[in-house]
Amino acid sequence: EGGLDLTSDMWVTITGGRSVENWLDLVHPEDLERVFREWSRAIDILGPSVVEIDFTHADGRRRLTLRARLIRADEGAVESVIGTIDDVTATYAHNEELRYRAEHDTLTGLINRRSLDAELRTALTDGWPAVGTVFVDVDEFKKVNDRHGHDVGDVVLQVITQRISRVVRGADRLGRFGGDEFVVLCHGVTGPEDVLAVGRRIVESVSREPIHVGDLVLAVTVSVGAAAASGPIDPRGLLTLADHAMYESKGRGGGCVSLASTPADRESAPRA
Repeated sequence: EGGLDLTSDMWVTITGGRSVENWLDLVHPEDLERVFREWSRAIDILGPSVVEIDFTHADGRRRLTLRARLIRADEGAVESVIGTIDDVTATYAHNEELRYRAEHDTLTGLINRRSLDAELRTALTDGWPAVGTVFVDVDEFKKVNDRHGHDVGDVVLQVITQRISRVVRGADRLGRFGGDEFVVLCHGVTGPEDVLAVGRRIVESVSREPIHVGDLVLAVTVSVGAAAASGPIDPRGLLTLADHAMYESKGRGGGCVSLASTPADRESAPRA
């Protein structure tokens, strides 16, 4: 039931010097349900059990690994538990950082292409009729890098990220596809008009005012392609539709959005 009979000095260090009679009182409330579930499983298993627990600590949450051996009576009932605890907070945080880096773009903090592909595949599997994509490409971005350097180009991408983030819907997912390309994964769309509206807001938000980088004042626009899943389609197919629509916008001079709903039904929206 969580009572403590004997603890070591290290336990005092881990708990921040607090005096507790029941170690369950130290489990973080958000982790308590999982811990109960793990303990229930451990009771049904003969031999040592390993449980990872989030404990509260005077200086914040800590990630601990509990290795426990259940002492049973002759009839099999659990009488007590002998366990050792390792503080793996640093290791856990390091692994979480590696996972974050694997899923996110370091410059913008957005999810990366790999994560976008995975989320789009899941979205199309769960319910393709309500999924759309918006493909964004920065116009003449190579000239920005060539004339002013990559440091300036990086700032431009970060500002564009902020401007796009302000106008996408709450359920949408913005990611950096690579280079100067961004993709918005739109959930819960009711038709092509929904993704087209997102694209229009992006065009307007990015171009509304120049981007200031030091003494430089840069007028930046984006070409946008929007596509909605009007039938069963794989992630590459939907992204290709949006990509083709984006190139239609490029062909119209940039700074606008074009819509492609299906390969057979692709139309351009009025210049934003």
